[in-house]
Amino acid sequence: MLRDGEFPITGRKNALASAKKNQGAIRFGKRTNFFSTADLAYTSNSYEIIRGSKTEKGNFVQVWKLRGAMWQIVLDVFSPVR
Repeated sequence: MLRDGEFPITGRKNALASAKKNQGAIRFGKRTNFFSTADLAYTSNSYEIIRGSKTEKGNFVQVWKLRGAMWQIVLDVFSPVR
C-alpha cells in the first residue's frame, strides 16, 4: 500500500493496522463508473475524507480480478486533487 509521504506498506496485517490508525469519515460521489468483462472489472469515482478539521478530496480507481469464484482487488488508487 502506498501513501503520500510515507514508506510503502507491505502485507495485509500492516495495511489493516495503517487503515485503522488513519481512519476518517469517507464519502463517495453520487455517480460511480463501473465496467467489467468476464474476469476483470474496474470502478472509479470521486471521494472525500474528513479527518477532524481537514478534508481531502480526490478521485479513485479500483481494478478487480475474478480468481476462482471470488472477486479480488488487484489495484486500488486514491489520488487527491490539489
